[in-house]
Amino acid sequence: MSRTPITQRQIEKAIEKSTKRVIAESGINPSTRSGSKELEHLVKRLSSQSVAVSQPQRD
Repeated sequence: MSRTPITQRQIEKAIEKSTKRVIAESGINPSTRSGSKELEHLVKRLSSQSVAVSQPQRD
C-alpha cells in the first residue's frame, strides 16, 4: 500500500474548513475581512507546527 505525504497546503485547508464550521456553529460570522485574515494567519501557524501521528499497529 503506497501512501503519499500530506502537503502543508492540504493541512491548511483541513484546519480552515473545520475552524469555519466551528465558528459558524457558534454564531460568529467568519465572512468579515478582519476575521478572514485572522483565520488565515492562525491556520498557517497551526499547519506549520509538527504533529506526532500514531500509526496503527499490525498483528
